Amino acid sequence: PPPLFFPTPPPPTQLLSGLVGSEMCIRDSSKGDYSRVHLNNIEFTKGLEYIEKHAGFEYKALYALTHEMFPRPETLYNYMPNIEIQYADVDGKSYPYGEASIYEKKQKKHYEKIILDPRVLKITSELKKGVPVCNKPPKTIEKTLSKVLRDFYRELGKINSEVKYEKGQEGWLYTNRPIYTLRHSAAMLWMSRTNFNATLVAKLGWEDPKTLSTYYAKTTVKNVMQSGMCYYCRPPQTKTSMAVFCSPTHALAYYFRVFNFA
Repeated sequence: PPPLFFPTPPPPTQLLSGLVGSEMCIRDSSKGDYSRVHLNNIEFTKGLEYIEKHAGFEYKALYALTHEMFPRPETLYNYMPNIEIQYADVDGKSYPYGEASIYEKKQKKHYEKIILDPRVLKITSELKKGVPVCNKPPKTIEKTLSKVLRDFYRELGKINSEVKYEKGQEGWLYTNRPIYTLRHSAAMLWMSRTNFNATLVAKLGWEDPKTLSTYYAKTTVKNVMQSGMCYYCRPPQTKTSMAVFCSPTHALAYYFRVFNFA
């Protein structure tokens, strides 16, 4: 396979306590209220720069890995990179992507994970294998990452400091579960990469497709109308801030092209 080479891509309150709540608690109380919470492609890109600027490279890495591989927060804090580089051939070109396995204590199960975004893969190439991404106590990581994420969500206009959000409002999740919000966003991202195939995406980190599509990534009428669309092989005339693909391999090839990694 060709060598893995990553040129530099172009530039694109007080902490609340108890931020890492039970996933089951969120699901039972939400009834799917947070199933459309996500960062679009542009917002995620802004986050890479914002979080590194305000918290440092380690926290940018945690942000990027969570949005790509969606481990639960308590799993993230102790995660030691174990990413292996693989290659996928698309239209005669070979593109690198990352494979990893993450053990989720809550489910007592290993999940296979994939990294398609070359910017995230580049970040992982700067991390040491077998060493935690951030060598700080879990409570410190939670506090720092939660604060910078909440500040970032305010910057995006997702939440307003003057508003007290009630459970069931999207602003409540952004405010009270800022790290867990990324798991919801990742679900939406992966659905957009797989032609909205909940069965396939669920295998990467959820108990079943129903849990995924009910609580994390509800399919809308717009998604139905986007079925079969692909920004790589069947691009729409009018593009949005959330690219969709017919398959993960076409998402991979598209990312390398638009982020100038080709």
